[in-house]
Amino acid sequence: MKKLKIGIALALVVVLSLLAGSWWWVTRAFPQTSGTLTLAGLEGPVEIRRDEWGVPHIYASSLHDLYFAQGVVHAQDRLWQMDFQRRVGLGRLSELLGEPTLKTDKFLRTIGTGAAAQRDWATLSSESKAYLQAYTDGVNAYMATNPTLPLEYQLLQVEWEPWEPAHTLAWGKMMQWDLNGNWDEEILRAQLVEQVGAERMALLMGDGTVSGSTTPISIGSPDLEALADILQMAGLGRSSGAGDRGSNAWVVAGSRTESGRPLLENDPHLGIGMPGIWYEIGLHAPGMDVIGASLPGVVAVVSGHNANIAWGMTNLATDTQDLFIERLDEAGTSYEWQGEMLPLTVRREVIQVKGEEDVVIEVKETRHGPLLNDVVKGLSEPIAFQWRATMTPTRLADAILGVNRASNRDEFIEALRLWDSPAQNLMYADMEGNIGYVATGDIPIRPAAGGLLPQPGWSGEWEWQGMVPFEEQLQSWNPSEGYLLTANEFPFPEDYPYYTGSAWAAPFRANRIRQMLEEDSSLTIDDVQAMQRDVTSLAAPALVPHLLNVVSDDIIVQRAQEQLASWNYVIDGRLPGAGIYEVTHGFVVREMLADELGEELLDEYI
Repeated sequence: MKKLKIGIALALVVVLSLLAGSWWWVTRAFPQTSGTLTLAGLEGPVEIRRDEWGVPHIYASSLHDLYFAQGVVHAQDRLWQMDFQRRVGLGRLSELLGEPTLKTDKFLRTIGTGAAAQRDWATLSSESKAYLQAYTDGVNAYMATNPTLPLEYQLLQVEWEPWEPAHTLAWGKMMQWDLNGNWDEEILRAQLVEQVGAERMALLMGDGTVSGSTTPISIGSPDLEALADILQMAGLGRSSGAGDRGSNAWVVAGSRTESGRPLLENDPHLGIGMPGIWYEIGLHAPGMDVIGASLPGVVAVVSGHNANIAWGMTNLATDTQDLFIERLDEAGTSYEWQGEMLPLTVRREVIQVKGEEDVVIEVKETRHGPLLNDVVKGLSEPIAFQWRATMTPTRLADAILGVNRASNRDEFIEALRLWDSPAQNLMYADMEGNIGYVATGDIPIRPAAGGLLPQPGWSGEWEWQGMVPFEEQLQSWNPSEGYLLTANEFPFPEDYPYYTGSAWAAPFRANRIRQMLEEDSSLTIDDVQAMQRDVTSLAAPALVPHLLNVVSDDIIVQRAQEQLASWNYVIDGRLPGAGIYEVTHGFVVREMLADELGEELLDEYI
């Protein structure tokens, strides 16, 4: 017994020693949050205070030092996340993770997000360049102090590389991808048209806002599930859509609040990850007093408020990507354009792969963009990809910095003129009592609904004809109802003259928000937070009565119907009716569509 006790004691000592050593190994990379840090490149002293929730508030005497310090705290707290994200945008994940991410890099190099980020940098205003450079210098100045690298670097045995301004913009490109992608839906529509016809396809996926061609054109059977797996390696989705996630925002005039001041709510539902995609921060300097949500690796605040205005956003979900079917010559070196054969542009990309030889790919491009056939398997025709965010430089960084500085409605609108991608719904409130909504971001002008399906690229018939002018984008200010809301639903009037897209969310969320806003004319912050937590379904009442009308002798079915009959349509895991509804809804959808679509196409659709 004595030997057993000694053995147990020794084992405990070993386990505790291992735990202590592991804890030390992990925590030695934790950031310094007290004392003084001396960094080269600052123009004056900067104070960083972290509040009780760990949120850093930066106090600087100049905007240069403010953004420099933002780079420091982002690097302190989210270094690995920043590094991973920039490598996604640049198509350089394989340098970290090896062959498993090679297909991901090939796809992103083909799309050209890294090169597009470099073009964006070249076209930014000198002021924005200075602030982005200050942010970059802050990241690199902190790393020059040789802090212990986070655990991920040690496990993967990789080193840190200096930050560059274009790395910030490359991650911005991936945010644009995540928020305004729909090209794969064009492929899915083409498959649905072949399978069930144009009319039924329109019922399943919507036909946009302007009638257009839905002539079936066979493009083969592209493997969208394999593509989804490729993009998942980078934490990306195939396209934005609006089916299984979405954002909400609403703004209420002072006439409908207890305080008499406007209230603005925003809960942008981006992809779930760990660490989270957002980073709360306060930025305080002469001419700048902003608090809100930033993105690690990106300068300024994306959604928040300053001393004069508040803003938030949801995804506008407009169609900014198109696919073109091209005609190539037999040699595969030229493509047809209005009766002429033009040479393909060939771009050579070298991908470094950890532990392997470099991989060289050749990306072929037409006037519409890169051909996807080498990275999307199963395409039977040459398919070119056109995207607003890569075809010409974008000035999103100029717009975000301008919004951060805006002190009134006019300055806010002026900043949004530069917001070209991604397309967003922007909500606004200010200290003067104004509330507003602005739809912003470039929308290609197309001949009819050219963006619904892949279209012939050789005729010139389906070319983009510029972008919808900012003056013709949607705006609403100080409505008589006393509130404005957006929940990814279709926002455009029926007579809007342009095709805008078809990936809108069902109106249930928007209608529920409207219900709650109409119920209370003296809203408080607590009321708004309760609205955020609301999980009442307005979709369930459309299905549940039909389920209750089912006649069955099965006791299990009868008990399920009893639970549904007493259910209040609140999606709460503690309520049996909620679980029965969610599971049954999924089965009903599959049973309705499986015989028409087949299992493979149904999986793509769902």
